[in-house]
Amino acid sequence: SFKVDRDLLRQLVRLGVPSGVQQCQFSVAILIMQALINGFGNDFAAGFAAANKIDSFAFMPIQSFSTATTTYVGQNMGAGRLDRVQRGARRAMLLSTVVCIAITALVIPFRRELLMLFNRESAVVAAGEAYLRVLTPMFVLAVMFILSSVLRGAGATMVPMVASVIALWGARVPAAYLLAYFFGPEELYWSYLIGWVLGLFICLAAYLRGRWK
Repeated sequence: SFKVDRDLLRQLVRLGVPSGVQQCQFSVAILIMQALINGFGNDFAAGFAAANKIDSFAFMPIQSFSTATTTYVGQNMGAGRLDRVQRGARRAMLLSTVVCIAITALVIPFRRELLMLFNRESAVVAAGEAYLRVLTPMFVLAVMFILSSVLRGAGATMVPMVASVIALWGARVPAAYLLAYFFGPEELYWSYLIGWVLGLFICLAAYLRGRWK
């Protein structure tokens, strides 16, 4: 007969639910941001869509490093090799930061040419350039994602979830509306940086505190 391992089930729920909540609320935040962006007209929305495709491509290395770090930390925590976890975390942050700086160095100077691959309308390109300016401090995002992956790999999945919720709903979404209202739609993208910095602060504080060990 089928028998449920309750201890294993509890562990799966403890580790899985925070990650699920994090992804769900992130999707809702994207919808709200998209509604704000659509309100500024077709050209602005088209510029956002084009820049977002470039951004998604540039973000792929961070995602890869993040996934690898989660697996690496989980394996080494299971083996009791905390020294390797900390050393690997430092190297992952350094490597992802270097890659992000390299990507930024390529995207920023050629952002106009890249955007014109999607649309040549001047208003669309200008809107896309406003988005891609946010790529300049992209290393902040890289460090935040690596720290989140370390915590997640160690089983401290609540911290990345809390950091994501606070960064999105306490910073990025309200900041986007405020920046758009007071400074114009081209400046709303800096809300991404505001959210990243807040999320990084929370994850870094949890990492340095060391309870995940």
